[in-house]
Amino acid sequence: MIVSWNSREHLRSGLRALPEAVGPLRWEVVVVDNASSDGTVEFLEERVAGDMPELRILANRVNAGFGRGAQQGAEIC
Repeated sequence: MIVSWNSREHLRSGLRALPEAVGPLRWEVVVVDNASSDGTVEFLEERVAGDMPELRILANRVNAGFGRGAQQGAEIC
């Protein structure tokens, strides 16, 4: 699970590395975005989700903070 806020570029590189890092293991990644204004959610929906079915996105309309974002992600996981 990843809680993000305006971290599109960090997510880009980190998510690219995941498939190789986990190898043959089954996995899923949940990204909880806290109302980013840098296009993070759009990037995830348009460029990543189609190539990464293991990705689930929760886009908050307001910045709920790290703790609440982590709780939201844990509930999905």
